[in-house]
Amino acid sequence: MFAEYLELTREFDRKNGYYEEVRIREFYRAGDDKLVFRKSPKSVE
Repeated sequence: MFAEYLELTREFDRKNGYYEEVRIREFYRAGDDKLVFRKSPKSVE
């Protein structure tokens, strides 16, 4: 269930303009990576 929750959260982030900045492989357990997402600020002109 935890893995499903994480995937829903990651999907939400991607749909809202965030992209994967860092991936730490097998952080939680084998096959379960930690992801850090980033969203670039909009430029002001």
